[in-house]
Amino acid sequence: MATVADFNLAKELSSSNQLSTALDLNPRWQAPEVLAEGRFSAASDIFAFGTVMWELLTWRLPWDTTTMTWQIAAHVVQGQRLEVPPPEALPGTDTQEFTGLKQYLSLMWACWEQDPSARPACAGVVQQLKALAEGLAASQAAKAAAAASAPAPPPPTAQRECRICLDSSAELLVLVPCGHRAACFECTELLLARPEGRRMCPICRAQITTSAPGSFRIFSC
Repeated sequence: MATVADFNLAKELSSSNQLSTALDLNPRWQAPEVLAEGRFSAASDIFAFGTVMWELLTWRLPWDTTTMTWQIAAHVVQGQRLEVPPPEALPGTDTQEFTGLKQYLSLMWACWEQDPSARPACAGVVQQLKALAEGLAASQAAKAAAAASAPAPPPPTAQRECRICLDSSAELLVLVPCGHRAACFECTELLLARPEGRRMCPICRAQITTSAPGSFRIFSC
């Protein structure tokens, strides 16, 4: 969740809506009219919110390729805006699946209009964000419903071939004490006929003492 706060830098709007200087402001989020004329308003806050939207989209600091505040201010005043990466370059595992990405970008660019009067009002921004949130919730609900109704994958096929001779038609025996159903009758007999210390399960290499029918199950406590 993103929270927009003033960090103790907010100023009360006056009748003139003018700042004595803009040099103490961070230009990374400021509107062009604030940087050029020190003229702030609700529209300049909307411009700053557009930059916050860009941060949420890219996970980056605005104008992170330069530390020159005067250079950033010049870019913004001249109409230059932050570069928006293509969808495939955006961070987040589900960003490209966001069906409202086009509307999100459209709102962000509207907040960055050079003319303050062309930017959306705060109420309009809230309305569009609510619509995006509702669309995202509906999309996620549809995906969850589709996943719930999808047929369950078949269970993994049990081992059906002897791990020694690879015969897939022979009935397999359970090796004791490890419990693996791994060898046919003939291979199990040969395995148990080996000298003690060499009777190893072909799966786990545990020492085998005897065998049991294939339906036999071994449980450890």
